[in-house]
Amino acid sequence: MQAMTTPRVVRAQIELSPVEDTIRGRLAVEGAPPSEFYGWFELINVLERAVSSQGAQPDRFQEAE
Repeated sequence: MQAMTTPRVVRAQIELSPVEDTIRGRLAVEGAPPSEFYGWFELINVLERAVSSQGAQPDRFQEAE
């Protein structure tokens, strides 16, 4: 019989603000500085990094000027 392992828990606090057709906000993860995001894809990127071994800081997407 295999022993069950306890999954790692990542505690995060998220602030959301609606902007035009999308969202913007900030995600804070325990032990890391807050990461700001703009749009759904950046939010997903920040969340994925929060639970990965790379840490909570996302690579920012280049925004068109």
